[in-house]
Amino acid sequence: MDVFHRNDFQAGCHLLASALSFVGSFRTLWIILTTKFYRKQKSFQIMANVNVMECVQMIICFLGGIVVLDENIVSRTMNRALGALLMAVWIGLVYMRLVLAINRFATITQYKRTKLLNTTYFHWGSIIVCWLFMIGSTTVCLIRLDVLYMNRDISTWDYYDFEAPFRYFDRFSSLFTVSVGFSFYIYTWGFIMKHKKHDKSSDIRLFFAFAGSFCFEIGNILSFNVVPHFFALGNDAFRIMTVCWILVPAFNALMLLSINGGFRQRFFSILPVKVTTSVFMRRSSSRSTPSGNNAR
Repeated sequence: MDVFHRNDFQAGCHLLASALSFVGSFRTLWIILTTKFYRKQKSFQIMANVNVMECVQMIICFLGGIVVLDENIVSRTMNRALGALLMAVWIGLVYMRLVLAINRFATITQYKRTKLLNTTYFHWGSIIVCWLFMIGSTTVCLIRLDVLYMNRDISTWDYYDFEAPFRYFDRFSSLFTVSVGFSFYIYTWGFIMKHKKHDKSSDIRLFFAFAGSFCFEIGNILSFNVVPHFFALGNDAFRIMTVCWILVPAFNALMLLSINGGFRQRFFSILPVKVTTSVFMRRSSSRSTPSGNNAR
């Protein structure tokens, strides 16, 4: 057996990928919670909720890597329970990321007809709905235990029952949220290109960071839910796709770090770093007034 197909190699990939994603999500969450400037912005408030779900997701994926290494560590029932929790968190995540896409659209376009999307009621209401989706999904999946489990033979989170009713809700949620979210990002991108003198540079940078992360997530969702209907994929393809899916939170953190110098400085700093509003402004500008969700 070559190295790629050995369980210890696949387990190492799962453990490393989940560890990297957990560090990225947890560090991002920590910076948001400990920095008043970030805590006050709606986009980062949504991001903090995404990070909490991602941390839970990565803990489960890390345990999945241990199962790949030695299936006797957990019972088959516990394996299915982990899969149920993973599915529930994923449902919460896809809807929470859709809320983030709506936030970018509403913040940048500022249309009067969609001013409801900028209200505090809609903001916190949509976040609460996403958590309710996750809690409800957790209850259903744990009762049935027929959704995901770690299939050690192919090192992939696989469906225990391919006819499970919740599988169709999973597919609907994934494809619905990426379709609607992609539409919001495309429209917002068109708005930015049309109004090239748009003065909210911080919002635009955040838009491209979140849009890049969303596109990576779209690729993962399509590879699992659409591509297999048109192309015959072998087990090796699903092994690679699973690791890429685990790396989604790490990619999200990387995109955020790439557009924000102040955030990047805090991310890699051990000692506390004071955040200045200038990191959110155009480099050519001498203004010090922040340009975020709550800066109007």
